[in-house]
Formats: sequence, structure tokens, C-alpha cells
Amino acid sequence: MLNLEREMLSTTPTIFLLLYISIEISGLILLIYEFKYHKSLFNNVKTLFYCLLFSNCTTRAIFLLLGIIGSFQAGSFAANFPSYLFITLTAFLGIQILQFIPKDSNFVEMNSREDEEIPLIMVDKAYDNGVKKYTMFVILSNIIMYVSSFMVYSISSFKKEDKRKTNSESSDVDDGFDQALEYYFIAYLVLLILSHGYIAYKRKTIQKLLRGKGHSIEKLQILLIICILSRVIILATNPSYSNSDIDFWSGGTKTVATTIIYFLLGEIVPCLLMISIQFLLPYHDSSYNQESITSPTSIGMGHSFQVLSPIDGIFSASGATIHDCNSIDYGVTKICVVKVISKNDPNFKNIRNEAKIYKRIRKNKPSEIIEFDKVSESAGKLYLFLEKMHTNLFSYINIRKIVGEKRFLAKFNQNSLLLLKSCDTGQNSQILPNLPLKFEHSELKNCLLHIAKGIEFLHNLKIAHRDLRPHNIFLTLDGSNLISYSKIGDFDNSIMQRTKKPSIVPNTYANPSHIDYTLQYANDVLQFGYLIHFLITFEYDEKRFAVDQYNPPSWSEIQCPPNLQGFYKLYTQCIHIEYQQRLKASQIVQELQHL
Repeated sequence: MLNLEREMLSTTPTIFLLLYISIEISGLILLIYEFKYHKSLFNNVKTLFYCLLFSNCTTRAIFLLLGIIGSFQAGSFAANFPSYLFITLTAFLGIQILQFIPKDSNFVEMNSREDEEIPLIMVDKAYDNGVKKYTMFVILSNIIMYVSSFMVYSISSFKKEDKRKTNSESSDVDDGFDQALEYYFIAYLVLLILSHGYIAYKRKTIQKLLRGKGHSIEKLQILLIICILSRVIILATNPSYSNSDIDFWSGGTKTVATTIIYFLLGEIVPCLLMISIQFLLPYHDSSYNQESITSPTSIGMGHSFQVLSPIDGIFSASGATIHDCNSIDYGVTKICVVKVISKNDPNFKNIRNEAKIYKRIRKNKPSEIIEFDKVSESAGKLYLFLEKMHTNLFSYINIRKIVGEKRFLAKFNQNSLLLLKSCDTGQNSQILPNLPLKFEHSELKNCLLHIAKGIEFLHNLKIAHRDLRPHNIFLTLDGSNLISYSKIGDFDNSIMQRTKKPSIVPNTYANPSHIDYTLQYANDVLQFGYLIHFLITFEYDEKRFAVDQYNPPSWSEIQCPPNLQGFYKLYTQCIHIEYQQRLKASQIVQELQHL
């Protein structure tokens, strides 16, 4: 039994050495990943954190290695300096956690879901002042900690040197200095716990975790606080100097066991928790600034957006402004669009309702619906991030009205639908035939089929769109500017059928509880019929697309090309005056597939 204990004691330093080396390697891999994929900068807080982590682990590993080689037991400097580095990197991590905080309860309620992380947003001005004050506090307290500790250590070293020269025995004075350093370290650990507790209080971490919600960062931070608290308890119950040093070469089995527990719970596990938190935090650079809409805005793990410019004419939304936007996902940049609306806008509830509908749709990832990315509330505004499409159906048809031939259609820029300079040799009227380029049968069929599948998907989810105008049908174009794919978007007027409380409904209906959802689904089909008319004739009548109007043109009024006469039956079945007699969305899909 005694031999077994000795064997365990002899292998423990090697295990701890490997643990610290493993933490360093993990940190190095994550730092490289941050630089390459998160596009982190060299001169930011993330890099400082990893440098402090490497310094802490390297110092520990060096003295462990020296101890293994020659039974070397480090002095008070080796024992305390890595511990102070631990305090510093933990404090700087607190600054980063505080910098990204959900702004208010509305944000949390809106974004929290059982299977989804709460997105992180940049703090607004009110919180930003708190971050600045906390940062100054961390910097000043660290300066005081290092300077005062160095002074106490220097005085202690001088006195020990004097006693060595005079060959006098060690006195209680030496132990007093060592214990002063130990109590000093305990005080800073307590201060560290209080500061992270303050951050958890600001984030309302406990309340969210009790409700089964909260970000992974918040859960990891609570574990970090518990680990640091265990370190304080071990030190407070036995505030001897040996507990600050990794000492496996002196003392009995009980002392070694205490040392193992102390450093395992108090430093190694917290280091692993901290690098996990650091990896989950968005990247930090000098361009983070909520005051300017053109600055990057971080809303999630490795995810940020930079608004580029407003979009005029192509995209529309009730009360919201639309912007082109750069989306950065772990270093991969893509173009998206963002709807921005103020909380004071009367249409704010409709746009928030749209966000809820998109969240419900996203679970199934339908290819016929505009892709939803994120929703964020900050500084009194709501940001709704969506897939960027080339154009909408209304703008596209306006171009096809005048190009006459496919070769002229191909001359337009896909993203702006403006004539390319290479073709613009004069006025548009001089170079374009000003004749319509009607759809071929297969092109019209594919376009309508995508829309019909989108409607079918929505109705299966008990969602009525209620605004299927050409402006809300978005298109992806191929290299010749022919329609490649059609998608449905813009759900600010949509409603969701629920068994309990219905969703927010625009003012068209005064009492949502009395909504006839069968009628709402049938009106979507009616509007689909109007889309058939629009795609055949290129004629748009805004009044016809109002949900409370019924004024469809008869087929005889439509000057339909011979190749599109097959859509007659489908059109008449969609616009039937008795809404119960109109086709279901699934039946429309079947009809189109057989056309």
C-alpha cells in the first residue's frame, strides 16, 4: 500500500505537467483558429488573454519540470506569479463577457428557445459606460496587485538574505511575510469572485438559468465562479504557503492530496472553462461601435454583421428600412439584407411578428422561403437579418416589359437590375426594343411551382401569408438573368393559427380570435391566381392584391400567348368566387407538376 502511494506521488507531477502543456496546446490551436476563421486581430483583448494564459501555464510547466528533474521546490515568486497571472486573465475575461450582453428582457424573450443559443449583442451606450469603468477598475487593481506583491516579496527576500548571512534561525517574521502574500492573494481571489458575480448579476444569469434559458457562456461562468470559490475555501482553511506552490516533493500524503485538489479545481479546470468562454465570445476589434449603423455588429458566436447601404426599390417592408449587409460567419463573408425598425414605429409589432414567423419556419429550412438568419434588438431598434436575393418579381417584370429579347435581358446587372455600362451606349429607349419578353411555358411553370410549394409549406405550418404581391416574391437569376428560383418573403402581414392565443394581426381584422383561417388560406390561393395573371400579362393592379377585395379579371380579358393557355384551368380554380371551392396549396402543386 505504501509503495502504491509512493508510485502515485511520483507520477502526479508528470500528469500535472502534461495537463498544463495540453492547456497551452489547446489555447494555441484556438488562437490560430480565431485568427484564421474568426478574423480576430493581433492587437486586441483576445490575443492578450491567450498571452496571459500561455504565461501562466508555461511558468507552471517550467517549475514542474525542474521539480521532476531535480526535486526543485520554487520559492514564493514561482508560487505567486503564475497565480497572479491567473487572476489577471480571469479579470480580463470578465471585461469581454460584460462587453457582450443581451440588452433587455424583450431581447431574451424573443431570441431564447430550447434548441437555440441566445444571440450576443454589443452593449449600448448605457452599458458601455459600465464596461469602461469596470475596465479601469481591472487595470488599476492589477497594477496595485503586482506592485504591492513585488514590494512585499522584495522585503521578505532581503530579510531572508540577511538572516542567511548572519546564520540566524528562521523567525516568525519570515512566515509573516509569506502569510501576508497568501492572505493578499486570497483577498484578490475574493475580489475576482465578486467582480464575476457582478457580471452575472448584470446579465441576470441566475434568473435565466432557473428558467432553463441562458447562453452557454453564462453557464460556464457560473462553473468558473464555483471553481474559484473552491480555491478560496482551500486556502482559507489552511492559509499556509505550501498551498500556493505545486509541491509534490515535501509533506505527507494529505498535503499532496490537498495540492492536487487545489490546483485541479482552482486552476486547471478554470483555465479550460475560460478558453471555452473565450472561444464562444465574438471577436474584438476597434471597429465595434453601436453608434454607427455601418460598423460591425456582433450578435452571436463568431457571427457579426456590417451594414453597407440602403436598398431602394428592390426590397420593401412596412415601416422598416432595408440595407445590404456583410455577414461574417467564422471568417466566411456573405451578403445578406437587414430590416431595421425603431421600437417607436407603429409597425414595430408587425416586424417583430415577422421575426417570430421566420423563427418558426426556420426549423424546417424550406428552400421556397427566404432564409432567416438572426434577429437582434439593440439601442431601441430591431434588426432582422435575411437572405440576399437578386431582385423581386415586380422589379424583374418591369425589366422584361422593355427588353424584348433574351440577349438584352442578359445585359442587366443581377444585383441592381440596372443596365451594364458595356451595353449602355445611349438612352435606354434607343438600345432596347421596348417590347415585352414573355415567359416560355417551362420558365413560368418553374417559377409558379416554387411559389406554390412555398405556400403549401406555410399552410402546413398553419401560417397564412396574406400579402403575396409580386413585391414579396424574391428571385434568384441565372447567368442570362432568367429566373432560377423563386422564394416567398416579407411576413409582416402574416398570421399564425394557434390553439390558444393567436399571433399579432394587422388592423385589417379588429378581433384576431374571430379569424376564419380557412378564408385566410383561400385568400393566399386567390393572390396566387393574381400572380398567374401578372406573370402572363405583365399588368399589375395593387387593388386586386388586397385581401379584402375580390376583383379578378376573367380569362377572356387576358391576352394570353398560345403556349401559356394550359394555365387557364389552374387560374380559374384559384380565383373561384366561393373560397371553399378554391384549390388547396397542395392541389396547386400537383396541378403544376402535371402541366
